[in-house]
Amino acid sequence: MPIVYFNGGQEDEQSRGALLDNGVMQAFLVRRNNPTDMHFLGGHRIDDAPSYNISEGKISPEYKFLGGRNRVVEHALSDDYVKSITFNLALPNKSVSVTDMAYAIQQNCVFDLFFVPSDCESGCDEFFWYAEDVKLGTKQIQNSIIGYDESESPINIMRTMRSSSQLRTYYGMVLEEFTAATNALYSVYVLDQTQACQSCDCPFQTIVRVGAGDEGAAPDVEYSDDGGATWTAIDMSAIANDMIVTDVKYFNGYLIMTYSDVADADGTDGGVAYSLGIGPAVADAIFDVATLGLQTFEILGAKLYAFGTSGEVYESCDYGATWSKMTGSPILVTIIDSDVDTSQDMIFLACEDAEAWAFDGTTWTDLSTNVNPTGGIDLISACVLRPGGIAFGGTDGYLYENWDWSGVGTGAWSSVDFGAVSIGAIESDGEGYRTLLAADETIYERSVYNKQQWEVLDATLTGNVTKIVAGYALPDEGVNYYLATTDTGELARIAKCNLCFESCGS
Repeated sequence: MPIVYFNGGQEDEQSRGALLDNGVMQAFLVRRNNPTDMHFLGGHRIDDAPSYNISEGKISPEYKFLGGRNRVVEHALSDDYVKSITFNLALPNKSVSVTDMAYAIQQNCVFDLFFVPSDCESGCDEFFWYAEDVKLGTKQIQNSIIGYDESESPINIMRTMRSSSQLRTYYGMVLEEFTAATNALYSVYVLDQTQACQSCDCPFQTIVRVGAGDEGAAPDVEYSDDGGATWTAIDMSAIANDMIVTDVKYFNGYLIMTYSDVADADGTDGGVAYSLGIGPAVADAIFDVATLGLQTFEILGAKLYAFGTSGEVYESCDYGATWSKMTGSPILVTIIDSDVDTSQDMIFLACEDAEAWAFDGTTWTDLSTNVNPTGGIDLISACVLRPGGIAFGGTDGYLYENWDWSGVGTGAWSSVDFGAVSIGAIESDGEGYRTLLAADETIYERSVYNKQQWEVLDATLTGNVTKIVAGYALPDEGVNYYLATTDTGELARIAKCNLCFESCGS
């Protein structure tokens, strides 16, 4: 597949335009409901770059009373976007190809199409392209069938491929450490740019990092509105000393945090802190009963659910200001981590003593027998890999995952052994085409680029990784931005090589 690059150096004008570098690309069809099931389109070729059909941005007319009469005021609902990508795939001259089989079952299986460099350098060159929900057309014979043609050329067989979505790019990942916090960090949150910034002078996403504090002091919580260059402390004096903030999220204008006296284990005291906006001092939430320590919380619909020691579960309907304890929870062990699958309205819980649970706000489903972790270990990390795809990480060094979960006993659970380590954090791009995993201080990456095999991304961190979170992707990109925290206070950005606009000028 042709790759576009510009001719000229840094000081040259680009008036000579774009040239085509016919680098060798590998194409793969990947089943949506199992991103590790990759099918190489070997023997096929693409004679030209895909063609793009552009759909113009949608405009909504609105009538307003201005200047003494009604006038039409137009509002843009969306920007221009790619409506479809179409190209011809040349088929090998044999009776059956991979695309023939995919064409036969595409009514029942959804395929995504990937272009991956066949030979690439490390770091930022490790890119791949992704076209969602590709549809294969019927075969087209381009040359004469009977008697060939005058040049005795062989028969050429083509098949159209079409995707009605934006062609998205994943870049190579590089790790860069920010200024470390004074104490251990246990969670971090990246705000959506549209939530945190509404002007040209604010080009970076806002980041909030949380964790432990000095002995005899309140926990440390800091935010950065310049992409991690500088950090400002948030007043946590409303919280008791020697507490640890274990989780943080931003919901409907409120910054909400759970805390405990012990992180990732049984606590004896804890609660929730919250503030309206990012920056003001936090207030301590009101609970109907005393808590033993909260480790994680999730947002499901308009409710917040907090989980902690001895299976405690609390719910809040007022953005974290007041909480009531839920009755009827069958979990008796500490809930350490959680993640939510919004496609199924389901929260998945990683717990002590090899227990895993699913919770939809009403019903509890025990997944422990299905996941089947090794006896006596704790599950300490949970991640929704994709809609219906779930993963848990254990202190036994195993990753347990299921790509097609939709209820008890559905889908097949598999495991990967990373050795004598703890799987402290897992994070996905939300589709399963790039996943990061932390085994103690080492971060691994699995992506379509490396054929969905786990490879060490970076092993330079000194502390054990406690959390990995994903940033927000652009419409024409996959997730190319992650943050990781460690129990020694490190905060690492794992992202593509960036060109940042420091300011836009006038």
